[in-house]
Amino acid sequence: MNSIEKRIEEIIDMKVNEKLNRIKQNISEQSNQNRYMTIAETAKFIKVTPRTIYNYLDDGVFSRIYFGSSIRIDKEEIIDFANRQKTA
Repeated sequence: MNSIEKRIEEIIDMKVNEKLNRIKQNISEQSNQNRYMTIAETAKFIKVTPRTIYNYLDDGVFSRIYFGSSIRIDKEEIIDFANRQKTA
């Protein structure tokens, strides 16, 4: 392989890596945008009623996060809870 071919290959690798890094960053940003869920979103996500979510909050199963007067729940906490239920 001559030096021009090597240089072309390096440029292609560099561009592919840049594109992959942008894709990873976009995925990370999207997951952070959807990280905090409302009561209704949480209930729909784990297929229970909003009343059940309020009960879980009162029992300390989930932590409340306030955005002004709105309550949000961390999606990671919900996923951890669901995984614990699988092993119980």
